[in-house]
Amino acid sequence: MSNCFFNPCCPAKILPSNYTKFEDCEDLHSSIRSDSTSGFFSVTPELNDDDLIINEGNGVQEQEEPQGRQNRQLLGDEEEKREIPRRGEFTFEERWSEEEIQACAKLWLLSDKQLDELRKLKGVLADVDHWINNPYNVVRFLTGPHGFDEKLFRDTVKWRETEGIDDMVTEYQPPEILRRHVASGILEGYDKDGDPIYLERAGVMDVAGFLRKCGKEASMDHFIWLRELALRGEWHQDYEQKMGHPPKQVTILYDLQGLSTEHMRLGVLPFFGNIIGLTTSRYFNLAKRIILIRAPTSFTIIWGIVQYCFGENAKNLMVFAGNKDYLTVLDRYIDREVLPSCALPEGKGRSTRDFPPDFDGGGYVPK
Repeated sequence: MSNCFFNPCCPAKILPSNYTKFEDCEDLHSSIRSDSTSGFFSVTPELNDDDLIINEGNGVQEQEEPQGRQNRQLLGDEEEKREIPRRGEFTFEERWSEEEIQACAKLWLLSDKQLDELRKLKGVLADVDHWINNPYNVVRFLTGPHGFDEKLFRDTVKWRETEGIDDMVTEYQPPEILRRHVASGILEGYDKDGDPIYLERAGVMDVAGFLRKCGKEASMDHFIWLRELALRGEWHQDYEQKMGHPPKQVTILYDLQGLSTEHMRLGVLPFFGNIIGLTTSRYFNLAKRIILIRAPTSFTIIWGIVQYCFGENAKNLMVFAGNKDYLTVLDRYIDREVLPSCALPEGKGRSTRDFPPDFDGGGYVPK
């Protein structure tokens, strides 16, 4: 299925609710204590040099989405735009042909019941005239923890149309400050299942700095643009040519080295919360696994705040690893050679096309 119209990364079925992993390591210890009054798990505030105590919550705080994109930076007419396949070139019947439905079911290992449900959704969504309405995207909503969420799917289409999201890959030009100081992208290598890896070095990002320089809306646009590249960038063509099928699942790797109280400055955590809320709702079921590595002790406090931005499904995919044995943890999921040198000195990995060539960005944004 070359030159497919459906390019977006389609994660596989959600793992069971008991999948949450808190890895044993010297710097990071799982310690969950129940608060019988509130019904939540709470974060133990005490910190010491050896232990980082992380506790899970089952509450989800809805995040306000960024409104409007009037000030988005676009490429000028004189600048060359990258050629990204336009899904509008394919008709609804072409996208939803029986051949494509069968291929999608094979890739996702759908049961007979799920395959029947997918076929029925072709009729349910027949009025949705948008490229994202194809089996490879709809299956992500079908295999969610509560079955097909039609409202969420339709809201996602409306959001993309209202905010002009479909044009971002070809028309958005990131401000130089954000290009230099946001270290994030898809790696050239894959995880041990053959799925793409998305690395984001949150710990080295001066979020307060680029919010001050660029503003909240422009900064949010940049993170949406990065997620759009992950969803349907040109690198999909390389992946499909090599693997014989479109991307299905994504391992997300958050490098927290460098995280400090600076990341708790006014406006920073709400911004992170907005990104998390938008990512989990508008890029639904994108992640197969979320690995957080090199978390410092200050992460306990930060996690106590941002954990409620994650739904239970996202928490169930999380694996936490500390500074001293994070490579041992990663060895279970990723071959070391695909990691960049910023993650380990002998690393040779780099980003795939569409993204900045290395992950050495970050650092303080000059005033």
